[in-house]
Amino acid sequence: MKPSMTKIRKTLMTLVGLLAFCFAGHSQTGSQYKVHEISVGVSPVPFWASVMTDWEWNDDKGIIGNVYGEKHGKARKVPMISVAYNHYLKKWLSLNTRLSYSGQYSYIYSGADSKRDRLDVSASLTLMEMVNFTYLNKENVRLYSSVGLGLSAYSGTLLPAIQLSYFGVSFGKKFFGFAELGGGTEYFTVHGGLGYRF
Repeated sequence: MKPSMTKIRKTLMTLVGLLAFCFAGHSQTGSQYKVHEISVGVSPVPFWASVMTDWEWNDDKGIIGNVYGEKHGKARKVPMISVAYNHYLKKWLSLNTRLSYSGQYSYIYSGADSKRDRLDVSASLTLMEMVNFTYLNKENVRLYSSVGLGLSAYSGTLLPAIQLSYFGVSFGKKFFGFAELGGGTEYFTVHGGLGYRF
């Protein structure tokens, strides 16, 4: 009777030790690869603000309107600012939900003396769902490309949005920086920023 109890205890202790070892190994593997990312970014060339800034105002208001009517000052762009949450489904595939803001502003002048009347702001808010394909996934460096669809609200109008990132790189472990080269209805050329993995 005693020897069998000793064997059972030893067997149980071995199993508990193996379970603890497996759990520790699993925890270590899970902690090395972070599946959640939050980031903030900026792009100097936003789409809607760039398109609307280059638009020429050709309203014919007549002689009286041209002298006393409203005149638009020089339109200035607000860079695109973004906040994003990225979730890795696999090491090579992730979904990136991004909210971005950009716009333009100009002063409106009125009267014969061209008195500054008010500030006119046109804002664009975009909700974009990006699918990221990571083709190099190292501890400190990730290379990826992405495609996204979403909606933009520009001056009270809802418009479809599409964005491509031809090439992206992120560098760092827990805290990271990123830079992307792409084009679409969110931004042209470059988009970059900082983020945190957990």
